Amino acid sequence: MKMRKKSRVELFKDILLIFLVLACVFTGVMLKKYIFPSGTPTQTSIMSDSAGGGVDEESLRGAAERLAEYMSSDFIVVNNGENRRLYSENSERYGELSAALDKILSEVFTSENETAVVLCGEEEWTAALSVGSVYIKLPCAVKWSDTAAFPGVSVNKSFAGAEFDELAIMPGEESGVILYLRGSVSDEIQAYPFNLNADRLRAILNDYAGAGGRSCAYGFELAAAPERYNISEAAYEAVSYIDASAVIPLSEVSVPSVTLGVPSVLSGSPENLIASSEIGGIVDMLGFDARTLRISCDRDDVKIFESPYASLRIFPNGKIEFISEQGLSCGAEESAPVGVAGMISKLCKALDINLSGGGASLKISGFERSGDEESIAFDYHIAGIPLRVSEDEHAVEARVKNGRLTEFKIYLKNFSASSAAPTESALSAIEKAAVGTPDIRINNIELQYKNISDGTPCECSWSVI
Repeated sequence: MKMRKKSRVELFKDILLIFLVLACVFTGVMLKKYIFPSGTPTQTSIMSDSAGGGVDEESLRGAAERLAEYMSSDFIVVNNGENRRLYSENSERYGELSAALDKILSEVFTSENETAVVLCGEEEWTAALSVGSVYIKLPCAVKWSDTAAFPGVSVNKSFAGAEFDELAIMPGEESGVILYLRGSVSDEIQAYPFNLNADRLRAILNDYAGAGGRSCAYGFELAAAPERYNISEAAYEAVSYIDASAVIPLSEVSVPSVTLGVPSVLSGSPENLIASSEIGGIVDMLGFDARTLRISCDRDDVKIFESPYASLRIFPNGKIEFISEQGLSCGAEESAPVGVAGMISKLCKALDINLSGGGASLKISGFERSGDEESIAFDYHIAGIPLRVSEDEHAVEARVKNGRLTEFKIYLKNFSASSAAPTESALSAIEKAAVGTPDIRINNIELQYKNISDGTPCECSWSVI
């Protein structure tokens, strides 16, 4: 099951949409207030506390918070018109910057004053990025398809129908603030002016643009003035069509050395693994009936659990694959991503696995809806850098039909990170790509980890798209 990295989406239709959208644009700053209830879930629902099947609201809310973390941005760019700095997720000041932006964006999105939405062109978008502004790129597109309020929060109706994976916020010329939302797939840009006090936003621009972070350039600047960045004619031709808001660090980036391994609970002998209480908990969680369950192990040491309508396979490399003909209720029939987030958390809880170990985190990387089917994918990130566990697969892939989970696949890994070492600069990578591939057209460039094999340090290099 493959997913496009970017897609036009309709993420949510209900109150949980509001929670997710607010959370993700607030850059993933979430209080760890809710935890999943203890105990083995019933066969009726992986997020239900009783055989009656009633969904536990605290579990749903906890899953939504986990999903909000999966939607957090890898970096934030702050520009005061003279200086510009990029703060990656693992940088020292990212947390405090996120918290400060949280308050401002909360005020914008919950403002009671409706505003006249203005459709903008690329020129106005790049002008906003050029002057004093904050820019955030989300890992996946979001469509605001509902204006229903989250309990206790009145969301401004002006945002109805907005679809975006990029946002920029800046002080107005005379007063107030302006929020820009851009969908990089649709290329539609909308401006939302609000008559709100911009003092806190100006303070962020002053405090974070002049010191800390890394220097960077936007794609439109690189394409417009190659001489400023000392790139060759071939490289200039290669980036002449680069995405306007592609963020390009102008210096070397230090990245940790990362090694992957299989969690010990999954790396035992086939006999011990099948008999373990942890695997038994997963089998129960996924709704298998012990009376009809068949257990086997193939020649590649893949552990297989089968019932008449479902199968579970546990691979030696930490991959877990579940397929259900009838589908499994994941407790969030109206919100597949929240249900899948809950599934991930429940699975890790049953196996006592911490996905955040070694600086790793999961980020949503694709969501598609077609009729009554929804597909969602996640990938691991290390220090704000995507990591591909497999060349052809995402770290997590799930398919939901009519609100029921029919396919679920996850690579469960242990991550160990050692001291960071500098990579080559993005400009050097662009030069190499331009020289090595004549007539190449670069749309974007980003750092990416690639897993060679468990126990061997992952390769981290610039991926030219």
